[in-house]
Amino acid sequence: MTAGDKLSGVQQLLSTRSVISDIKHSIAIKCENILKSPEENMNLLRDIIKTFESEHFRKLRQIRALVIASLCVVFRDVLPAYRIRPATEKEKSQPTKKETRKIWYYEEHLLLNYRKYTELLRVILRDKCLDMKSPRLKIYSKLDWNEVVLQFFSDVLQNEKLTAIRCVCQLLESHPDFNYSKELIEVLPPYLNITRTQVINETLFNHLQVSSLIIKTLNNMFENDADRDVTLTICRTIHRFCRSKSYKVGVSVIKALSCVSITEVERHEEEGKPKLDRRLRSRRERKESKMERKLQKEMAETQSLQTREKRLKMNTLVMNEVLFVFFKILKTTSDSELLSAIFKGLSKYAKLINTQYVDNLMSVLNGMVAKKSTSIVDGLHCVHTALSIISSSDASDVLTTDPTAFCNHLYTILGRIVGVGVSDITESDNAVSHLPSIIKAYDRSNTPAAQAAANLVQRSKITESSNKTTCPDETTSVTASISNRISAYEMEHISDTLISCLNILLVRRKHEVSTNRILAFSKRLSSAALAVSDPYCSSSLLIKLFHLLRLFPRCEILFDCDPEICSNYKPDLNDPELCFPASACLWDLLLLKKHSDPVVNQLANLIMQWGNDVCVGGIGVTSTKQYMLHIDGRQVSLDHLTHLSSDDLRIELKTLIEKDISVPEIQSTKQINTSDFQLSDSFIKYLSEYDLTSDVEPPAKKMKSL
Repeated sequence: MTAGDKLSGVQQLLSTRSVISDIKHSIAIKCENILKSPEENMNLLRDIIKTFESEHFRKLRQIRALVIASLCVVFRDVLPAYRIRPATEKEKSQPTKKETRKIWYYEEHLLLNYRKYTELLRVILRDKCLDMKSPRLKIYSKLDWNEVVLQFFSDVLQNEKLTAIRCVCQLLESHPDFNYSKELIEVLPPYLNITRTQVINETLFNHLQVSSLIIKTLNNMFENDADRDVTLTICRTIHRFCRSKSYKVGVSVIKALSCVSITEVERHEEEGKPKLDRRLRSRRERKESKMERKLQKEMAETQSLQTREKRLKMNTLVMNEVLFVFFKILKTTSDSELLSAIFKGLSKYAKLINTQYVDNLMSVLNGMVAKKSTSIVDGLHCVHTALSIISSSDASDVLTTDPTAFCNHLYTILGRIVGVGVSDITESDNAVSHLPSIIKAYDRSNTPAAQAAANLVQRSKITESSNKTTCPDETTSVTASISNRISAYEMEHISDTLISCLNILLVRRKHEVSTNRILAFSKRLSSAALAVSDPYCSSSLLIKLFHLLRLFPRCEILFDCDPEICSNYKPDLNDPELCFPASACLWDLLLLKKHSDPVVNQLANLIMQWGNDVCVGGIGVTSTKQYMLHIDGRQVSLDHLTHLSSDDLRIELKTLIEKDISVPEIQSTKQINTSDFQLSDSFIKYLSEYDLTSDVEPPAKKMKSL
């Protein structure tokens, strides 16, 4: 073939595949040699970096993804654990050892190549802070990094942006303190805030996968950051991004800030002590103290030790950034999903909030939890945040806030879980005509009444095809309400938050709580244990009920079936002081004794046994008696379970329930003969009315086909 002849399409494809295969083989060999000896093979790293400027890199997308991923693996293993400081011209002019100059050469070229690689990643991810004056960066920016391409010899779709994000996350997680880490951190917040619309318009990778990857990376960085420098940098970067977006950000941004694990901050009382001590010292003592602090600072820097004062100061700076974003979004947004994430974060950092922000925050929380549109999860987080703030030592000295309002809110939320205390529907009205109101009344609940309402909806859908009487708007609202009901996974976390709220409100304030309040909460706890379907949640609520019964002996009146003379118990009233709880009775325990789960069954039996012992022998008998759970040959005391935290209690209950579950093995030696089972003509006729006979063949036809 002469040089003037053009290659056919097949020949061009084979030639391109051959070039891609050769480049892949060359890059693999170079990367392997670099990992074996980085100091001696620095020229190979420079050759791979020069691939960015080649024609194949600009035209072949498979080569781009390969080079980006390969360099990430190389730099992740080659980069040192310390931050490189380039040698100055004065240091280079001085006489030094040959080994020192060799180290300088290696670090200088390693940092230079790493800078070029990070600039490429920032161009791919469209970092607005990057200076695009360099001709090399202008060439990078002209390339299209959004399209999804098919990997060579693979059916996996590969996106260059997704590859770049993964490389940035891996580099930050392995070397968070290295050079140019701050520049890489600034790239991540825009991809935390990405929406489905942006994904459809720009690229095809899964935005949920990207946000979860970034959140996981930031969480690992927060956990491994001992001195909080990297954590502060990340929080400040996210804060600047939120400010640039006028605090209109997505839920993933709030979830990332909620990953910060801080348990203590600097208090204002500690700031005045050093000044007072300094005034009482002489000039000589102050001079010696200054020299001592300087020496301790040098020792801390050489030994990588952080004093408690500096750690508390860094924690305070981090929390200021996080809480400022939370409060700003709380005042400016009405997005329910975003508010739910903020309430969850505030519930986590409630004890660290400064007292000067408490008054405004308490009013906001009170207004949010009082709204009927607030979900059970958000309402519980609001109540838990408010109660944690009130019960903290700093707030108790400054505030005189009465937790009665939040106590009523918590009692109302318990009623929503049970299915009482909601908007009523008159009996004279037709239930089908008020179907949306029924579902709204039992929205986000998993009670028997809510299940009955769901069955009513299903029946209305079946009859809708024959009788077109249901309004389309009503059907849409009904379907949306059913989809928003609480799942078993959410209920597990709700029970933990609920138990924590009860500990703060009732257990810690046991000398300040009235009898009516204890009786009302105990009654609704037993009803909630009956309402939820998850055995873990029912068991944890029953254990908390037993804890309240042992802590407040006046609750023995709940085992008396005779009501008080004054009035009957009003379960639909959302005020624990006015619902006449002394007339209530824990009849829910009789139904829980027949529960399918053996742990729930035994707990209900033990609580009933406690009530019987109190009524017969008095409080003195039950104060020394041990009530034991017997599961799979193991005995567990209820008193031991009542003193566990919510997380430890959940783990203990799961262990007990999983041990008791035994699935019998079905052994059948006889094979089932399908010819013994024949469909009757009436049953086939019944199926034909609903168009269900397409997959069912009568026995006579089957015999003929055989």
